[in-house]
Amino acid sequence: MVLCNPLVTREDYSSLAEEDDNSLEVQVIYHEEYDPEEHLIPGSLVVFDDIQALTPHIRETVNVHCHHKPLKAVFLVVQGALSTPQFKLLLPLVHSVVIFFTGAAGTNLAKYIKKN
Repeated sequence: MVLCNPLVTREDYSSLAEEDDNSLEVQVIYHEEYDPEEHLIPGSLVVFDDIQALTPHIRETVNVHCHHKPLKAVFLVVQGALSTPQFKLLLPLVHSVVIFFTGAAGTNLAKYIKKN
C-alpha cells in the first residue's frame, strides 16, 4: 500500500497486517519512500491510495513494471481522473477501470471512456 495523501497515516491500514489468518505480507509506505526497484517483488499487489499527483515512480510502475514484471495487480485510487490532465494520460495504459458513481464526475468519466 503506497499512501499518496499526507493526511492518511500508516495506522489507518495497520489492521490489514494484523489479522490472524492473514497470509499476505502487508507493507504500508508513503509515496516519498516508494521505489519500485526496492519495493516490488514478483507477485506483488500494489495499491496507490488517493494519488494527488503522478510521480516518476508511479508512472514507472504503470508504464514498465506492471507490464514487464509478474505483479498480481496495480490499483490506482484517484479522484478527478478526468478533470486532471495527468491522470487522463493513464487511461489508455490501464487494463480495467473501476468507477464509483458519486455525482457527475463518475458519469462523465464513463462517457469519456466509452467515447474514446
